[in-house]
Amino acid sequence: MSCPICSRAGQDEGGLCSDHLIALRRIVKAFEIWNKAYGGISRSEYLREILNRPETGKLAIEAAQFLLRENGNMNLWKIIAGD
Repeated sequence: MSCPICSRAGQDEGGLCSDHLIALRRIVKAFEIWNKAYGGISRSEYLREILNRPETGKLAIEAAQFLLRENGNMNLWKIIAGD
């Protein structure tokens, strides 16, 4: 199985490579902080916000774009978050 973002060897969780898996885990973890700070923000809004921040790294940008690309990709968020 290859990573759907970069085509490197994928891991069990959604088939992402280890680098994109780490980036996605960080995105999911940071969402809780953002959600509290914004008084409620949707996952899609959050992802669009981090895409526009200059401090967001390349791997996080690629992971966020992947989640936003197709509606079914957001299921990976649930897998990572344990929802």
